[in-house]
Amino acid sequence: MWSIWGQCDFFRVGVLAYNVAKLFILNTLDYSWYRHQVQTLPWRLFQTAGRVVYHAGSVWLKVRRDIEELFSKVRRRNWECASG
Repeated sequence: MWSIWGQCDFFRVGVLAYNVAKLFILNTLDYSWYRHQVQTLPWRLFQTAGRVVYHAGSVWLKVRRDIEELFSKVRRRNWECASG
């Protein structure tokens, strides 16, 4: 049986993950992405946009050409946020 404290901790972790995902959306993605739910974000970005490829001992994310500009913007905005 679950204790109430375990349920509270589980809820807190879920809220933290949700807030981090929303912060990512607001800081790195365009305005058109703001309406997407947190659950659909990985599917929209990674499963439809690209695939993981192993080549010459390296791991690459192969991205569709029409999404390539979005990924470049996300990488640049993440770098700008991280560097201050």
